[in-house]
Amino acid sequence: MKNDKSYEEKLLKKLKKLKLKRQQELLNQNYEEAAILKNEIRTCMIEFEKKNSYSLIKKISFFITLCTGSLSSISQNVVASGGDTHQNTIGLVSFTVGETVTEAIQNTTIITQGFHQTNLTITVVEENSKFDITVYPNPTTDFFNISNKTPYTKLQLVDISGQVLLETYEDEIDLTDYAVGHYILVVSNTASTSVYKIIKHK
Repeated sequence: MKNDKSYEEKLLKKLKKLKLKRQQELLNQNYEEAAILKNEIRTCMIEFEKKNSYSLIKKISFFITLCTGSLSSISQNVVASGGDTHQNTIGLVSFTVGETVTEAIQNTTIITQGFHQTNLTITVVEENSKFDITVYPNPTTDFFNISNKTPYTKLQLVDISGQVLLETYEDEIDLTDYAVGHYILVVSNTASTSVYKIIKHK
C-alpha cells in the first residue's frame, strides 16, 4: 500500500512538473511574441520618423494599426472660406473658393488637405427678333416701354436665376420696386417666344 501511495505521489509530482514546464513554455512564447510585436512597433515608428511623408503615412498607417491593435477614427470638417458674385452686362458669375478638408486621425497623426471647389453659374441671354418689338429706354432707372408691330399674348419679366417676377399684358412695365441688375423680358404668342435683355441701373 505504501508503494502504491508513493507511486501516486511520484506521478502527481511528475504531472505538476510537466504542467509547470508547459505553462513556463507558453509564458516564454507569449513574451517572445510580445517582444517581436514591440520591436515591430519600434521599427515602424523609427521608419516613420525618418521619412515623415504623406506617402509613407499611407503605406504604414495600416501596418501601425495592426501593430498597435487599435483602430483609428477619421472625422471630416468642411468650412467654406470665401466666395463672391460678380455681374456685368455680359452675365453673372457666382463662386466659392478655398474650402478646406481636415482629417484628424487619432493616434497622434493629423493629415490636413485642401481643395478649391467652384460653383459657377453663367446666364447668357441671346436676343432674337421673331417679334418686331422695340424696348425703350434700355438701360432704364424705373420704367420701360414696349412698342410692338407684332401681336403678343403674354409678357414675363424674369430674373437671371429664371424666377418669373411679373406676368403682364401691358406695354409699360414698372421696375421701381426691383433691384438694380439684369432682367429678361420674355415675349410670347401662340406661335413663338422671344427674349430681350433689360438692364436697370441707378
